[in-house]
Amino acid sequence: MTEVIPLLVAVGSLIIGSVLGYYARRSIARRQAKTVEAKVDKLISEAKNEARDIIFKAKEKAVKALDELKREEQRRRDEYSKSRRRLEQREGLLDQKPRSLKEEKGI
Repeated sequence: MTEVIPLLVAVGSLIIGSVLGYYARRSIARRQAKTVEAKVDKLISEAKNEARDIIFKAKEKAVKALDELKREEQRRRDEYSKSRRRLEQREGLLDQKPRSLKEEKGI
C-alpha cells in the first residue's frame, strides 16, 4: 500500500501538470495569435495608407498632365488663329493686287 501512494501522487501530479501545461500553452498561443493579428492589422493599415498615397499622387499627376494638354491645345488654337489671320490678310492683298494692276493699266 505504501508503494501505491507515491504512484498515485505521481499519476496525479502528471495529470495536474498536463492540464496546467495545456492551459499555459493555450494562453501563450492566444497571446502570440493576438500579436500576429496585431502585426497583420498593422501591415494591412500601412498597405491601405500606401495605396491611398499612390492613388493621390496618380490623381495629381493626371491633373498636371490634363492641364499641360489644355495649355498645349490653347497654344495650338492660338497658332491656328494667327495663321488663319495671316492667310486672310494675304488673300486680301492678293485680291487687291489685280484691282491695283487694273487701275494702273486703266482698265
